[in-house]
Amino acid sequence: MKIGVILAGGKSSRFKSILPKGLHKIDGVTIVDRMIECLKIAGTNKIYIIVNNDNYEYYKEIQGVDFLFQGDLVGSGGAFYSFNGLFNDEDEIVVVNSDCFLFSKNTIQKFYNEFKSSGLDLGLVSVIVDNPNGLGRIYNYDDNFEIIEEIDCNKELKKIKEINTGIYVFKGSFLESKMKYLNIKNKESKITTLFKNMKSYKYLCQDEIMSINNKEEFYEVNKKFYLNNCYKHLNNGVKIYDVNNTYIGENVIIGYEVEIYPNNYILGNTAVGDNCVIYPNCFINNSKINENCEIGPFANLKDNCDIGENCVIGAYVEIKNSFLQSKVKAKHHAYLGDCFVGENTNIGCGTIVANYNNHKQKNKTIIGKNSFIGSNVTLIAPVNIGSSVVVAAGSTITKDVDDYSLAIARVKEINKKDYYR
Repeated sequence: MKIGVILAGGKSSRFKSILPKGLHKIDGVTIVDRMIECLKIAGTNKIYIIVNNDNYEYYKEIQGVDFLFQGDLVGSGGAFYSFNGLFNDEDEIVVVNSDCFLFSKNTIQKFYNEFKSSGLDLGLVSVIVDNPNGLGRIYNYDDNFEIIEEIDCNKELKKIKEINTGIYVFKGSFLESKMKYLNIKNKESKITTLFKNMKSYKYLCQDEIMSINNKEEFYEVNKKFYLNNCYKHLNNGVKIYDVNNTYIGENVIIGYEVEIYPNNYILGNTAVGDNCVIYPNCFINNSKINENCEIGPFANLKDNCDIGENCVIGAYVEIKNSFLQSKVKAKHHAYLGDCFVGENTNIGCGTIVANYNNHKQKNKTIIGKNSFIGSNVTLIAPVNIGSSVVVAAGSTITKDVDDYSLAIARVKEINKKDYYR
């Protein structure tokens, strides 16, 4: 059996946050959840997360894993020792840290596959970095290597840029006899002790791996992550005007001849069709935008939006959980929630769908095709607006409107002459 172990028992003191650093999100997913996904891609049958008594309350909602509690032992070795007795000789154990961010989800799978071919009992992932300060160095000699903590490095060793990532794999038969060396009382215990004087496999990773120990490193990982995604889309033909201020999620799909202006967040499972323009300062999450659309500026497309071809979603328009057919226009200052809008319908400025009923439930609104919803209209759901309908500006609509109708629902204007005098 292949077992994954995530070390999350640290106090995250340098991160300076009540929430453990492994639970902070990048691209809408916690670092630990991303690590769990990486372990599953690598084929692990069971996953343990090693926590402490204080941070378990934050981690306990994670599904599909088992929890182990780190005792009084300190350090990575002490944490891993909590796993003692939970494996067999034939098992293989992949160990990762909760503060490790893998830019490629396939890194562990590639590492494990090569480790299997080596025939060795233990292995680790290394990577070459520009700034190795504070990290354990990999000192290579002959056909083996040694892990040297920075505190033990002399001036020459500190120049080494190949570092230990904290990603390991062990055969259960090896750990049976070696785990005892991690059981050190009143002293910090390191998992790297297991590599001392051992012939080990080293996977020099070409993908990016970064540890996150403080907010500055968290910022650097976010910046690099979104920058990489932007360059991927640039290389696929997307025109991005400012990669340093554009944030595109890993799962986003973007078609050809798309223009993306600065300060846009395009996240989640979003798909953008060909020939679209996304103007500045939009937030788009878990939505589909079909071909030839104009979005923004300052548009907000929340979860589960499907925008049809040739639509215009303009400034300060918010849409949530709605389906718009082709050629719909909502050019400014509108809210469409939980609704269906037929093709070639115009949504006037200031129109809102009042979809939330007394804080209890959200109701649907249906607007037909070829309709014109005037400015400052409120549609109180649930309500059906037919096709080829005109709703007069300033109306509050609470009843269904038949096809080809004009709906007017506003108080009659009364002007009292000389009243102010």
